[in-house]
Amino acid sequence: MFQQTLQCSLGWRQDGPRPVNGRSGGGTNRAGSCPDEGDRLVMQEHAVNTLRGFDSYEIKLGDELRGERASLGKSLLDVQRELKIKAAYIDAIENCDVSVFPNRGYIAGYVRAYARYLRLDAADIYARFCAESGFEGVNAELTRSSDRQRKTTAASGASSLPDEILRKSRFQAPASFGISLDSLSGLGSVAVLVALVVGLGYGALYLLNDIQRIGFEPVPQTPVVSAPPVLPATPASQSADLAALTPAPDRDLALVDMYAPRLKAPSIEPRDGPIASIDPDKYGVFAPAVAPATSDPQTRVPGPTAIARRTVPAGESVETAPAVPTVPPVVSVVAGSDAWIRVYQPDGTVIFERILGPGESYQVPGTVEQPLLRAGNAGAIYLRVGSRVFGPIGEGSSIARAIPLDANNIAASWPQAANLPRALQDVLQSAGLPVSER
Repeated sequence: MFQQTLQCSLGWRQDGPRPVNGRSGGGTNRAGSCPDEGDRLVMQEHAVNTLRGFDSYEIKLGDELRGERASLGKSLLDVQRELKIKAAYIDAIENCDVSVFPNRGYIAGYVRAYARYLRLDAADIYARFCAESGFEGVNAELTRSSDRQRKTTAASGASSLPDEILRKSRFQAPASFGISLDSLSGLGSVAVLVALVVGLGYGALYLLNDIQRIGFEPVPQTPVVSAPPVLPATPASQSADLAALTPAPDRDLALVDMYAPRLKAPSIEPRDGPIASIDPDKYGVFAPAVAPATSDPQTRVPGPTAIARRTVPAGESVETAPAVPTVPPVVSVVAGSDAWIRVYQPDGTVIFERILGPGESYQVPGTVEQPLLRAGNAGAIYLRVGSRVFGPIGEGSSIARAIPLDANNIAASWPQAANLPRALQDVLQSAGLPVSER
């Protein structure tokens, strides 16, 4: 039939019978003529209805996912138990239905997790899922709006650019010479930075002064006898005789001398400055003592004892005043170098405990009974009794224990120091003690 059609198209005709349907003889179809219109339609129908292979059909993502899941022998419930993803979401992924997910932020993770579970390429499966479902990501709307805004801004900027003629126009707005907001914000930042630096500097200076300030701890001192001894009371007869024998002017002077004020209010000088400003020659235990001013012996007012001695006749006897008990010498613990000391009582009560520096000393209160000393670095500890220095109380860095701080015991137990450290010599010399008296 195709040959006949070709012959008709070429204008070739042949008389005589033609085979019909592969059989010769019989009837003819317009012997020697070309096929008619009906035969041509039949040929076109046979040409269109051809067989299609297995790869001629479009394979969707859902069919592939279901096939892989069936190959593993897993149901939707099995996938739900193993992946902890709802079966409804797995079915929506296979159907490429995005409307099932309440939150689109989990779609990408679910699709990739399901693809890895089926041992497929996660990136390829996610790309095909987006192509078939129309899913463009979580921030697709925001991205489109930002792109749209960027295009609008670019278009408006391009349209707002004046051309050369408008740019050279004399009606153009002049440039502003005022202060902009950017410069004001910069000045504010600089001001905050300057305030911060000034505050840190002031705080550091205050802390430095506070560290250098000295705090004094009250230490009990031995009371000093500042008033003259009081004469014992005399009988009335002797008082009358003395009054009769004593001239009136001398008696008045004696009364003035007796009732004159002896003590003065101590002068207090603040010492809360830096440590470097303290002069050891003016302050401290070994500061030079100022001798009390003595009056001229020619103009001194005689006391009551002198008056009685001059006026009593030779044959009469006058009761003399009892001897004033002598005050025991002051005992001090002196350090030639850094050393720790502890002064305590026999019952364990700690009176003083501290690390003494070179040349520092501690005066033992006279009111303490039987004080004892425990010291470290005993080779640098000396005991001062009055103007004499004894020691050291040990050798090297040894520890001295239970050393009695009694003046008589110290003089009997320890030799007088011969070679004193340089720091201790300077302190004693500043106290006004000659070397020969040490």
